[in-house]
Amino acid sequence: MAVAYYSGLKRVVERLKSLGQDSRKDKIAEDLYALARILANMMIIATEKRRNCMYYNTEKGYCQFIGLETPIHGIEMVFDENARRWRIVVLKHPEICAVCPYWELRK
Repeated sequence: MAVAYYSGLKRVVERLKSLGQDSRKDKIAEDLYALARILANMMIIATEKRRNCMYYNTEKGYCQFIGLETPIHGIEMVFDENARRWRIVVLKHPEICAVCPYWELRK
């Protein structure tokens, strides 16, 4: 998944460069590549955290710790009938795991 983000960003940078040489465009391209590296590393860390997290529901792909009263637009979620809460499908959104302060090692 990290590679997909990086390759998508690479296409944006190439389009930017095709507009012609300009030191501002080169600086923007450098900044975009730096951002892509950070995001790629976040995705790698997130995938490892998710795999080892005690709150990750491996059958359904969601986080069992974070429960919200309302769904968030743009994030895939499922409604947990037992808890009466919306759960984030972290299988599709590992970036949530990357920054999660509630992570605990699966026992």
